[in-house]
Amino acid sequence: MKFAQPLPPGPIVIVDDDDDEQFILEKIFQELNTPRERVYFTNAAAAFEYLTSGTPTPFLIICDMILPAENGVEFKKRIDTHPQLKLKSIPFIFMSNVISNTALIDSYADLALQGIFEKPFDYTDLKDLIEIILNYWSICKQPATG
Repeated sequence: MKFAQPLPPGPIVIVDDDDDEQFILEKIFQELNTPRERVYFTNAAAAFEYLTSGTPTPFLIICDMILPAENGVEFKKRIDTHPQLKLKSIPFIFMSNVISNTALIDSYADLALQGIFEKPFDYTDLKDLIEIILNYWSICKQPATG
């Protein structure tokens, strides 16, 4: 599915402490000919530093819920309480291997969240999911904050 409008600017930020999963995601982005840069982090602290360092506003943040030190939920809460990051309205989704109903309820109740996805174990299913997510956020209107 292709749309005749320019893609929103900015990199895709991926926060996942599993190197193998980062490798698989990168392979999928390449196969989908994703034109934008991907920036990978293995922990929330480094990702937060990147987000607050004056770099271009990300197109999308994909974050695992289970991370070392600061988990994904704590990371998202920190983004939501940071005035400049909150204003940027960066689409943020969780993508984790296992998601409990309690985690779903708590996340949607406490966070400004755009989605939670369980990572499919099948490569083709994961590729299809990533393509759907990218297509959706490519046409979704977001505020221009620079």
